[in-house]
Amino acid sequence: MFNLTGKVAIITGVASKRGFGRVIVNYLAKNGCDIIAVDKFIIPPRAEDNTDGWQGLKSIVKEVKNIGRKAI
Repeated sequence: MFNLTGKVAIITGVASKRGFGRVIVNYLAKNGCDIIAVDKFIIPPRAEDNTDGWQGLKSIVKEVKNIGRKAI
C-alpha cells in the first residue's frame, strides 16, 4: 500500500462500470489520492451498464467521495 495523501491523479477512461479506469480510481482513492476523472463519454455507451442506475462519471465521483476523498 502507498500513502498518496495530498496527491491528485488525473485518470482517463473511467465512465465504464467494468473498466480498468474505475479500478484504478478506486485503488488510488483508497490510498489517499484525490481524483480528477475524465472520459469522452459522460454516461457509459453500453446499455447494459445503465440497467442498475450506473451514471458513468457521476457514479465514479460518488464512489470516490464515499471513500472520503475529493473528486471532480
